[in-house]
Amino acid sequence: DFYSRVVTKAGFRLAVIDVGSIALINASSMHKLTHTNNIQTYVNVGAHTTNIHMLKDGVTTFMRELSLGGELANQCIAQNPNCTDIPAVEIEDTKIRLCGGCSNKALQVDEAVKSAYATIATEIKKSLDFFEATTLNVEVGNIHLSGGVANDDRFREALEMKTECRVHCWNPLEAFGWNVPFRTTEDLYGVQSQASSMAIAVGCALRYNY
Repeated sequence: DFYSRVVTKAGFRLAVIDVGSIALINASSMHKLTHTNNIQTYVNVGAHTTNIHMLKDGVTTFMRELSLGGELANQCIAQNPNCTDIPAVEIEDTKIRLCGGCSNKALQVDEAVKSAYATIATEIKKSLDFFEATTLNVEVGNIHLSGGVANDDRFREALEMKTECRVHCWNPLEAFGWNVPFRTTEDLYGVQSQASSMAIAVGCALRYNY
């Protein structure tokens, strides 16, 4: 009911509400892989939740939702004693703007972000370890990453380091043609550059469509 009120207040008509894990399953079903092994792992890191979906020979065998996401990085920045001068409403923009910078402030923000990402990656690793321990003759190989942090190299590196798996972003829009004209090439680039963050939205749209 809360989400319904928020959407309505924003001036939109609510079409469907879905469970994040189920939406990720729907979106991943459209992912055409050029090469496969028997285990495919999809991880979507949202702002507050992380969804894990694993398939064995194309069949869902494991899914889990973790109660943490990219917002943890903002919380770590806010709690860093050297970052208390950053207003709460500016933390997200500051995190992006200072990424890769060499100033003392940029290094402090980067340290906080990496600490948060390591925590998320550790929790994902625990889920993958549980899956391997309770399923015969399987080993997690590739991880298909989506969500708001998917384009952040720092998160991909943290996840690869913790899981010892190859991690790459996947584009949930790649299975669909473009029928909507874009006013500028910048608009098209903007959608393409953020496509990996749209997995849950694509999953919801597929359910609504079918």
